[in-house]
Amino acid sequence: MALQQLLAGALPLRCLNLSFGISCTRASHLPALDMRSLTQLQELAMLELPEGCMLPTQLRCLRVTAVQHPSSLLAVMALQRLQQLSLGPVFQEPGPCCAWLGCLS
Repeated sequence: MALQQLLAGALPLRCLNLSFGISCTRASHLPALDMRSLTQLQELAMLELPEGCMLPTQLRCLRVTAVQHPSSLLAVMALQRLQQLSLGPVFQEPGPCCAWLGCLS
């Protein structure tokens, strides 16, 4: 709901400093993670991968911290796209200068 509110301009986007994780429970879920979206997020944010994780075949959990473009709606839309493609749960944590926006679902 928070993403829709952000995209609709209902919530101020002063700082998009958040992290979210995607957990894939089976390897068969991994093709659902769009590499184009990952590339977009890499350009807009900072990707943190678990130690020893290789893209894209071993991607079981992805952690993203969007810090480089705090006011960019493109970052929000990239997160939204990645969430739509993921079969795993998505969670969000607020950054130090953000109000809690709730879950991305």
